[in-house]
Amino acid sequence: INGPITKSGGMSSYGMDYVSNLMLKMNSDKRIVGFLIYGDSGGGSSSAVELMDDTIKEIRKTKPVYALIEKGGMACSAMYGIISGCNKIYSESGMNFVGSIGTMIQFEGRKANSEAPDGTKYVRVYATKSSKKNKDFEEALNHDNYDLLISELLDPVNENFLNRVQTNRPQLVGTDFDNGNDKFAKDAIGTFIDGIKSFSEVAEEVMQDYKTNYESIQEKEKEIKNNSKNNPKATNSMTKAELKAQFPGVYQEIYD
Repeated sequence: INGPITKSGGMSSYGMDYVSNLMLKMNSDKRIVGFLIYGDSGGGSSSAVELMDDTIKEIRKTKPVYALIEKGGMACSAMYGIISGCNKIYSESGMNFVGSIGTMIQFEGRKANSEAPDGTKYVRVYATKSSKKNKDFEEALNHDNYDLLISELLDPVNENFLNRVQTNRPQLVGTDFDNGNDKFAKDAIGTFIDGIKSFSEVAEEVMQDYKTNYESIQEKEKEIKNNSKNNPKATNSMTKAELKAQFPGVYQEIYD
């Protein structure tokens, strides 16, 4: 994952919806035993964080997901939000940046019903009942009042972001991670990241993690699948008659 984080992508970059779908598809392949998210990004869309976080949590039920920050790169804001849900987070260099966990918005616009020097008019008119539509942006553009934008948009989004990261990465509890500061990777070991390692070292750790903690899960699923094949009745629904004969008390509670 490189560059600005977006949910749906663009002409020259993958969106996280594509990455999510790709990872879930790969996860169904039994030959794949783990994932390593190799990244360099300063952040991006908050909606992309939620999408990828859910994807990583789903995959971690059966396979490990690790993160490695590319040498000369960073994992800040939305990028860190995504990898915070991984089993482990490593950096290839101690001088990479991590952190900057916070929420901002950037936009352009003109005052409503204003006129440019060339005579072009910029008009915005709302329906009578649409009194609160874009009110936060209108206050910012027309009156330099940013209170609504902060209290009704940025603060709620930021709290959700911080809670998600803190839940994923309990090592950050008690630190100042929530004020948006960033750190060099070498100064963030044990909090933002788990250590400094090379790509090959992390890939090897992913393989070992799978063998130690996840291989038994796959074997159990295989055993259940084989048992189902050998005992077709195990996958069939029970009829009302069978339920009544085998579990009369349950039948009575449901139907009587």
